[in-house]
Amino acid sequence: MAKEGNEAMVLLDEASVQSTPRAAANPAFSQNRKQSGLWREAQATCRLLLLDFSNSNAIFVSRVLEWAAIWTQPDTRLVGMGENVGVMTLLLHPGLRNTHYALYVTKQFPGKNESKKGVEVWRRCVYCENGEAGVERLGRWNETKPGIPGHPSLFRDRYENYNRHKFRLLEKNFFPYLKFERLSDEPGSLVRHRDAFGTRVIEAMSNSLNFT
Repeated sequence: MAKEGNEAMVLLDEASVQSTPRAAANPAFSQNRKQSGLWREAQATCRLLLLDFSNSNAIFVSRVLEWAAIWTQPDTRLVGMGENVGVMTLLLHPGLRNTHYALYVTKQFPGKNESKKGVEVWRRCVYCENGEAGVERLGRWNETKPGIPGHPSLFRDRYENYNRHKFRLLEKNFFPYLKFERLSDEPGSLVRHRDAFGTRVIEAMSNSLNFT
């Protein structure tokens, strides 16, 4: 790990990961991860994880994602770089199941009507595939374009549409915080909320975030 001022950087190569085949179960390895201060520090909101996926080495990437426990840190930014075949493999990896901010950059060669090489950028979207995680193409950069038109921010800060995603909640009657009545005794059945503190919070959130 290298530090400079308030910035820190960790370099991890494939050899170091493969030299510890049971990294997740190795106490010394886990302790080293905690001591780095990058994976568990709540104040480190500007964290960015760069993954070289150029060889489409899914095994190595899986080990890194599991070791870093990225799924427990949904606000960590992730950028992968590699070939086209790695787009879906990386951005839809189970280790990123809670990740909100993930990009993939891949090389693009000139087409019939183009003379410049460029890069294509893809983004992980959490709810775009009928309420489930998917991948969307943002566009491509080349030497003549300063950026991707129509995308001022590569990392989306707020979800505009949950695409019918079903959220699962566990509720318990605990008035005045939460009060409801069951419409059926079957597990997973619908409930009707009564006026309570929690009900008002849910109603305020649904109006703001557009869900029912």
